[in-house]
Amino acid sequence: MKLIRLLLILPAIVSLSCGNEKSDEDFQSYLQIRLKDAPAAVDEVWIDLQQVRVHTNIGGWQDLTTNAGMYDLLTLQSNADTVIAATQLIPAGRLSQVRFVLGENNALVIDSVRYPLAISSQDEAGLILNVHQELIQNNQYTLVIDFDAAASIVDQGNGTYRLKPVLTAAFQ
Repeated sequence: MKLIRLLLILPAIVSLSCGNEKSDEDFQSYLQIRLKDAPAAVDEVWIDLQQVRVHTNIGGWQDLTTNAGMYDLLTLQSNADTVIAATQLIPAGRLSQVRFVLGENNALVIDSVRYPLAISSQDEAGLILNVHQELIQNNQYTLVIDFDAAASIVDQGNGTYRLKPVLTAAFQ
């Protein structure tokens, strides 16, 4: 008798489960990350961007398709910005952090003299920005990062400079 009941119920269970299947794409959001800068009293501020990574509660850390290269932050002032991570699918859910991995070629130019711009050893693994944004599936998001060059440069007092990034983020 139990076997007959199971055989009667089984087709209903199968039809319900088949009708509710969703692809991975149904549970993803689109994300693009842009970079801009506030004014600074120096000639140039170059960062050597290697990789942009994001962390979500669903997918963990994920490398984004990054437009790696050298960026003069001072060219990204006023209404200017640039795409540093192309629009791509990432798991929907809570986006908690964005990490910027910088290379070793960061530099500062003052009165046409180029100075290396050191980063802290803790920042060698990447500059982390906490964002805590809920990403709803199938929506598109643009995250604009303002890298405040003026506030991010520390004069060591001995002719050397250190990059201590001051970053803010806003979703558009």
